[in-house]
Amino acid sequence: MQLHAALGAALFLTKGSCSETLAAWTNAFEIAEFLDDADYRLRALWGLWIDCITSGRYREALTVAERFCICAAKTADPADGAIGDRLVSVALLALGDLEGARRHIERMLGRYVAGRSHIIRFHYDQSLLAHSYRSLILWLQGFADQAMRSVECHVADPRASNHPLSLTSALLQSACRSRFSSAI
Repeated sequence: MQLHAALGAALFLTKGSCSETLAAWTNAFEIAEFLDDADYRLRALWGLWIDCITSGRYREALTVAERFCICAAKTADPADGAIGDRLVSVALLALGDLEGARRHIERMLGRYVAGRSHIIRFHYDQSLLAHSYRSLILWLQGFADQAMRSVECHVADPRASNHPLSLTSALLQSACRSRFSSAI
């Protein structure tokens, strides 16, 4: 299970979404289910979700995100449910449901308590990603000033935490899009 999860993460970072990546995450999930391991079940579901999102299978991503939420509700860590809300939000955003996406991302931000372990489990600063997607949603809904203020307030966080992967993601998900769009 642990090896399959590590393989899924390594394959995703080197090859992206492909059949080997999907197989690794699927195997990790099946073993986690068999062993009733909540931590690796969520890690594997995150991997399956990211594979769906990056390969354009947005309806499937929403289904995986909803399953993540169901599994997260059974764990002791309340942040797991909040992370599930972020996954649902991103899938809804990709499907064009801006209101649903905003509702889930704001619920996530309202109840999420950051933990360094979340960066280890899910590779990114979850709060920062949520703020980035919230900025993008605000922008798409026509609230450009709010979106820009949000970007300016939250891009400083990953610099303080010294987590380059989160900073890159924040810039790609919100700041660069907003800056580029405002120039058009």
